Amino acid sequence: MNRIGLDYAWILILTTTGLSTGLMGFTPANYPINDSALTPVSESTSIHVPEVSAPLLMAQTGRGRPVARRGGAGHGSCELGGQTNELLTSIVPRFSGEGLTVASQPMFWVYVPYSLSDSQSMQFLLKDATGSLIYQFTPTETAMLPGVIGIPLPSSVTLSENQEYLWTFTVTCGEMKLTVEGAVTRIALSPALETALQAATTPQERATVYRNSGLWLDALTVLAEQQRAQPNDAATASAWTDLLNQIQLGDVASKPIR
Repeated sequence: MNRIGLDYAWILILTTTGLSTGLMGFTPANYPINDSALTPVSESTSIHVPEVSAPLLMAQTGRGRPVARRGGAGHGSCELGGQTNELLTSIVPRFSGEGLTVASQPMFWVYVPYSLSDSQSMQFLLKDATGSLIYQFTPTETAMLPGVIGIPLPSSVTLSENQEYLWTFTVTCGEMKLTVEGAVTRIALSPALETALQAATTPQERATVYRNSGLWLDALTVLAEQQRAQPNDAATASAWTDLLNQIQLGDVASKPIR
């Protein structure tokens, strides 16, 4: 083979080796896919679905969106005659899909850390998933604050099953408005749950049945009403604290229930 042929062979070998090395270095880890650039495809299209971690999958499907449970951070305070570092708080689970109830007229719970004057106001709004107003209520008993308050629904307002409702609670102090929110979905009372509730002999046991069934709002109401009726009952206080700790609102557990 003459020199020109040898040079050509070496060029071919080096080119092939370089190309192979380059392809080996081109991996998904080095060049991650931008999920936001993906577009929907039809059901008949064959695609590869990447694995998703369990917590992310639950948050997107079963648990719903995060709920804005705290109001007032970085926006001052409504405290009359002073300041407080505590925040207006809706006592609900962290995600909208966890706000389940079997009650047609559930109770809604809010912690108001302020002593309000008559010139300051509170407002509760309940809307359906389309944004239509279902119920509006303006609490006026500001003398009982600060504390945890329960907002009931009147007999004329009932929740339909398997429909999500959104609610907000707003405290207005002059030009400043502090708002928290919650979500609630009523589901049917199953025969098994009804039997378990009938077998429960104490409020703590009823709350446990509700909690084990994922009915956080019903568990909250049972314990809050019992804690309000018997504030010195150690068993109720312990169950109330444990429940609030599980939804990351343990700082509210020691507050008075009005």
